[in-house]
Amino acid sequence: MTCKQMDTETYQNREVKVGLSDCIFVKIDVSAANNTAKLLNVNAIPTLIAITKDGHVLERLINYLPPEKFIKWLAEIKKKS
Repeated sequence: MTCKQMDTETYQNREVKVGLSDCIFVKIDVSAANNTAKLLNVNAIPTLIAITKDGHVLERLINYLPPEKFIKWLAEIKKKS
């Protein structure tokens, strides 16, 4: 699965949008921002990284997630923060 599927299937889901409404969501094109990808240790796509306000990495996931699984993942992340 690809980042494009995350764009068209997961991020367009209403419940996902609600779940992300209180988050700062940043999407990086690794081919255009290679230095940023290296800094964040992104070696595969899609890579999802949940980072606290102070820069602590809570969770790193390398995989496509359909909307229902993304919502569960996001809920777990919010419990940790």
